[in-house]
This record gives sequence, C-alpha cells and structure tokens, in this order.
Amino acid sequence: MVYIVLFGMVGTMVVMLVWNGYKSQLNVTETTHNTASLQTAMQAMDHDVRYSAAFSVTVSGAMLRTRSWEGDPISGAFVCHGWYYDATSKVLRRTMGATNTSGATTSSAHLWPQYVDGVQGSTVFAASGDSVRVRITGKPDQWGRETTIDTTIGQRPQSEQGSSPCF
Repeated sequence: MVYIVLFGMVGTMVVMLVWNGYKSQLNVTETTHNTASLQTAMQAMDHDVRYSAAFSVTVSGAMLRTRSWEGDPISGAFVCHGWYYDATSKVLRRTMGATNTSGATTSSAHLWPQYVDGVQGSTVFAASGDSVRVRITGKPDQWGRETTIDTTIGQRPQSEQGSSPCF
C-alpha cells in the first residue's frame, strides 16, 4: 500500500516536471518566433524608409508607402513599397510595385501579401519631418511573451528624377 502511494506521488511529480518543461519550451519558442518575425519586418521597413526618395503615411497611420530610385541616374527606375497594418486580422502586410501602391486604399491593401501575423497597434506609422515612427506589438496567440517595437526610422533622402509613380 505504501509503495502504491509513493509510486503515485513520484508519478505525479514526473508528469508535472514534463508538463512544465513542455510549457516552458512553448513559451520560449513562441517568443523567439514572434521577436524574429517583428525584427525581420523592421529591417525591411528600415531599408524601405531610410533609402527612399519619399514616403507617405496615410489611413490614420495604418499605411506607409515609400519610393526609392534604384539604378543609375539616367536609366534607373522607382521601386515602390507599401506597408499596411490590418487591425481586423492583426497582420502586417507588405507589397511592391507602383500598381499596388499608387492610389492604395484600405480595400486594396487587404489583398497585399501577409508579412507578419499576430501584431497589434493603434497608430502604427507616424510621419514627422524626414522620419517615420513605428509602434507595433507582436503578440503570440497563446504561449510566449509579447514583443513591442517603438522606433524612429530616419530617412536619408535620395534625389528624385523623372515621374514618381508610387503615390
């Protein structure tokens, strides 16, 4: 009888140790994935703004559009990027190309490819002179800790030549 009670207590402790280890691993995995996804998005966003000829923040701070001149001054072309925070589905979307960013609206931005999911923010993008402030929080669905990014990206403006098709 004593052995049965002891076996039950040891078995319970082993199960609890395994379960807590599993929960801890899920927490670390989700936090790492969430942080990495947000950092990847911020690196791309930083590149888009920093090397842009111009940028535009619209839709009450939910949309950021940039245009950059790539190539030599004579035969180069504008490259357009668009970022959109979709508050309904809690995703950050990104697109490229003048056809997608020129005249972009909330309806058309909902069709842009998803870049990061599980994000939250109120006014994600805010323009201030030649910089953009980005405030966004990545929140895992169930496990893990949220990651908040609040940063300002300074523009190193390029000269604009030719027409500007992006916005």
